[in-house]
Amino acid sequence: MSLGPLTKVEVTPSPGAIAELAEHFICAPDGEPKVVGYYDRRGKLRRIVATYPDGTRCQVNINAGGYVTSSSTKLPTIRVRRADA
Repeated sequence: MSLGPLTKVEVTPSPGAIAELAEHFICAPDGEPKVVGYYDRRGKLRRIVATYPDGTRCQVNINAGGYVTSSSTKLPTIRVRRADA
């Protein structure tokens, strides 16, 4: 079932809120994340995305009842240079 269009709202969470969010993430790197909440047309929070300064992106999905249904963490891409042969 599609959520339909979501409204994106950038928020400034308290340190306590960041710590609570971090419990749902595989890893939470150092630094203060940029946090964006996505709300459905009824005004219910449905997704939270935290992007950390090192490029790590963490997402929590929330159902209509307010329960976390899934979470994911994407680590930044690291490029490795080959040694010249």
